Amino acid sequence: MIRRSVVAGLLAALGTWTIATAAADLQDAPPAPAIESWAPGVFDGGACPASGNDTATYRVDATVLLPLGLGSVPIASRTNVGVATFSVYDCVQANRARLRALEFFAGSFPDRARGLNRLGFLREATRIGQTGPEETAYFGVITANREESLREAEKSLKQSTDAQLYSVIDGLVGSARASNTVVRMSLPGRWTNARELYGTVRPIWETQPPDRRPDLSNDRHQAYQAPLAFLGALQHSLRGVAASVARSGGNAPGPVPYVHNSRVYHFRVLNQRVDRQQSRNFSEQGLIAPSTVLRRIEYRIVNDKQDEVETFKVWVELPDKGLDDPMAPPIVPVAFDFRPRSFLQLRAVRVKS
Repeated sequence: MIRRSVVAGLLAALGTWTIATAAADLQDAPPAPAIESWAPGVFDGGACPASGNDTATYRVDATVLLPLGLGSVPIASRTNVGVATFSVYDCVQANRARLRALEFFAGSFPDRARGLNRLGFLREATRIGQTGPEETAYFGVITANREESLREAEKSLKQSTDAQLYSVIDGLVGSARASNTVVRMSLPGRWTNARELYGTVRPIWETQPPDRRPDLSNDRHQAYQAPLAFLGALQHSLRGVAASVARSGGNAPGPVPYVHNSRVYHFRVLNQRVDRQQSRNFSEQGLIAPSTVLRRIEYRIVNDKQDEVETFKVWVELPDKGLDDPMAPPIVPVAFDFRPRSFLQLRAVRVKS
């Protein structure tokens, strides 16, 4: 049983990595990613070894859809096109500061995915104080060259490329200001886990000039309340849903803001309900206990202009304890359903441990 793995991000990093068109600053790249300064050794058992290091693993399936008015028709599908993992690492630093470090990795299998190749990777480390999150550092990698139309998707199904273009982001979200650096690089090859990918990207990142260096001032208008990035904010939202269910049976909580690439986004809960059918299905597959009741939560991500960025669904068992504790065991979905494009649906289902 996985007790301290994180869900977060879902498969959003496979298709939602938004590179803002903020002002460019082509200074030299910093000497090291912020995540290494804030959480030295957390992800590899170094100076701040984690007290918990559990990972949830998911199988990823993909379906190409033909949009038709209010619905869509599947025209091509592949099972087991990739893998996704979510992990949590908790530790207390020498200065007694508490850290919650979250990691997401998702990669496709080239022999299965072909033109649907995707790669997503995100690490976050949040320093937790007496009153909650104080600052978050993050580092991520995402495939940058993606199909923008059904025609491009159909064409890519018949071909593959060895080299891919990636966007690499290094950021820090504080209570007063958020900043980050974006670097683009072309890399051949494939990676099967987060450490392997980071080991490849990190030395190249040091040598590349940044494409952008936007920042954001969290002035008196409070663009964001808590200094959270994507993964931490999603966990905060899931705990909010759990608290709402515990109090009133399911009224949707308010939106949860987070910062990515020096822009503010919000997780909005569109609806949530008990899903007994999927609970039975996953129970029959041995993924959950027969008595477990899952809730399906549908999310919408909106940007600072309130424009919709993405929607996705998760199936989770919600806890009824520790809902106000940011260091409580994370809420781990059994499955995700996500459509990064109108013609592409990605689904991840947890693999039995």
